[in-house]
Parts: sequence; C-alpha cells; structure tokens
Amino acid sequence: MKNTIPLFLLIFITQILLGQTNRNFKFKERDIAYTAYSNYKGHLDNLPGMNVAIIMGKPEENTHELFENDTLNKVEGKSLIDFTWFYYLPFQNLDEKNVYDFLKNFIEQNFENDSFDRNRIFLYWPSKNSLSCEKINELNTIISGICVAEDNTMLQCNENVFPAKSITKIKKRNTLTSIKYEIPTSADIEKIKESKNALQLSSNWKKLMFIDITYGQQYIDQNHFASFDKESGIDFSEINTFWNISTGYYISNRFGLSANFGLIRQAVEKGIDEISEGPDGSITVQGSGKGAGLYRLGIGARIIVFSKNRFSTYFEALTGSLTAKAGSKSQSATIGGIGNSYGQSNISSQQALFLTCITAMNYRLNKTLFLTTNIQYTFSEFDQAIGSISGFTGFSFNLGIGFCFYVKKQ
Repeated sequence: MKNTIPLFLLIFITQILLGQTNRNFKFKERDIAYTAYSNYKGHLDNLPGMNVAIIMGKPEENTHELFENDTLNKVEGKSLIDFTWFYYLPFQNLDEKNVYDFLKNFIEQNFENDSFDRNRIFLYWPSKNSLSCEKINELNTIISGICVAEDNTMLQCNENVFPAKSITKIKKRNTLTSIKYEIPTSADIEKIKESKNALQLSSNWKKLMFIDITYGQQYIDQNHFASFDKESGIDFSEINTFWNISTGYYISNRFGLSANFGLIRQAVEKGIDEISEGPDGSITVQGSGKGAGLYRLGIGARIIVFSKNRFSTYFEALTGSLTAKAGSKSQSATIGGIGNSYGQSNISSQQALFLTCITAMNYRLNKTLFLTTNIQYTFSEFDQAIGSISGFTGFSFNLGIGFCFYVKKQ
C-alpha cells in the first residue's frame, strides 16, 4: 500500500505533464506565450468536439501558476461533455477596441490544432476593465460564456455573463454562441491537418536540408558539334542519359546553397572485328572497344520563386568543374604457333569550367519526400574537341525524387 500511493502520484503527475504544452500566439507584432492542456486521455490523437475554457491570468500570475491553481483541469473527464481544452493566457490589458480581434484570432489558431466545439467556448475574465453590453453581444458570436468578478458591471448584460464563483461550473452551463458552428468530425480534422501541413510545407524552408536524384535527357547545342572523333569513335551528342545528384541547405525561407554531381556515361562497347588463321596453324583474334564518360562537380545557390501549398518553384545557378573522357582500344591475340598478343589504346581527356542555370518545380508528398522536375541549360567550352563535341553546352530535361529534413526542429 505504501508503494502504491507514490506510484499513483507519479502516474498522475506524468499524465498532467504529458497533456500540458507550451504554445505561442502572435497578435499585432507581439509574441504571447501560453499553456494548452486537454483533460482527454483517450487513444485518439485528437478528439473532435471538446469544450473550451480560456483562462486569463491576473497581472501577478504566470501561466504555470494559473495551471497549478486551476481546479477544473484536475476533474477527470468521463464523457464528451466533460472533455475540455484549457488555454492559460498571461494577463492581457484588452479593451473595447481589440478584445474581439484578439479572441477571434486566438480561437481560430487553436481550432486548427485542436478541432474543438466552437459553440461552447468559455472565457474567464479577471480584468477589472468592463466591456459594454454591445461588445459582449458581439463577443457572444465567438464566446458562449464569460466568467467575471462578482462586482463587475458586465453581469448586468445577459445570461452569458456569470460571476467568478461559477468558474467551477463552466462545464455544466448550457449557454452557446449566438452563431451556430459545425462540430468537426474526424474527417474534418484530417482535412484541417492536411491544409495546415500544406501551409507549413510551403512556408517553412529555413534550416531545411535536401537531397534529390534525377534522371534526364541531355541535348548538346548544335553549335558545339564537331567533326566525328575517329580516334575514339565516340559522339557525345548521341549519349543523352543524364544523372544528377543534388544536396543543399536553405539558410532562409527563400535562399539556399547547394552542391551537385552530374554524370553522363556510355558503357564500354567490346567486339571481335576479325578471326584469321595463319600458315602455321595459329589463330589470330582481333577485337576493339570504346567507351566515354562525362562528369561534373559544382556548387551553387537557389532562390524560391513561388511557393503555395505543396508546390514550389525555384531558380538555381551552379558553377564548377567538368571532365570528359573518351577513348578506344584495339587488341590482337594469337593462339598457337609462336603465340603473341598486342594492343593499342587511345584515350583522351578534357576539363573545363561550367555554368548551369536551372529552373525547377517541386511537389511535396509529405514532410520528408518530394517529387522534382527541372530544366537545365549548361555553358561549357573545351580547349580541344573531344567525343565529337567542342563543349558541353545545351539543355537537359530531368525528373526525379528527393528527401528533405530540418536540421533543427521548427
């Protein structure tokens, strides 16, 4: 029995701490920290249609003290009429001019998170400032009941205003807002979350790290065609497959830095050109092969041009080093007789600087996965022609997939 009581207290305190979260609300350029708490402890992440109690503190109280001193949140909820979202706000010196806008914005922000019943929202008003009955009627469109001090003149307005001693009876009252709101369903919650996630995905780029892989087709500008490279037998203008790997980091919600690796490659082609028999009975086999590759390494910067919901477009500029290699090799081997073999290879290489301009579009599938497509135009000139081209200049059209994550949680 002695061990059971401390264990029960530990479990109870843990439940309280797990249900309590600190949030921020911005109103007229002011960041206001407040505490949110739900007395629902069920298996659902978010139970739709719960009541709301907005509890404002006095000038000498902070949100932690408000939470600790409140007796309402200690009452265990047993049915939907008991389950309540509690929002503990520090003292706000609100008056006739800004009280409606403040509460309306505050309710809307939390509704996006918590999907409560907007018909049953109660406000504990400790301020000595009295609001006019006209303002209370306006507030009744978003607030179903206001709890005030026993000597507050607001009590004379209507039944939706009640004395402070009734704060513990908030959940028992049947007063509703003057405007009827639809109670959200689980499907509504998912739609709200989807809209919220889409908004976050489109606006939160800062401290986002990304990596994407694309596959595309490269087309060399005809002005950079050169005479056919007979030595290597390679024509880069006919090698169109282009692979790209990009990674980077957004330093703000619009600007990012990136690094890129691009590759064009033609697999080595091998073949037997001739088989002949010598006078001494030996057999000579002559064969040849050719291959080519081009890769680039670069760094760059990008800017978000447009971003809405899950779609975004950006412009990027890359610069770096580009290396092209092309070559061929012939080999002859004799079997029988004296028996010998010889070969000859001819491999050339060129290196150049490049500048690439990219316009791209991304579609975020979720917080970590996105689809991407882009068009690139690259400028590059070789000192000498290689693989039948004088420079790696031209367009590429690419499509791929990417992954992203925040380096620091937003």
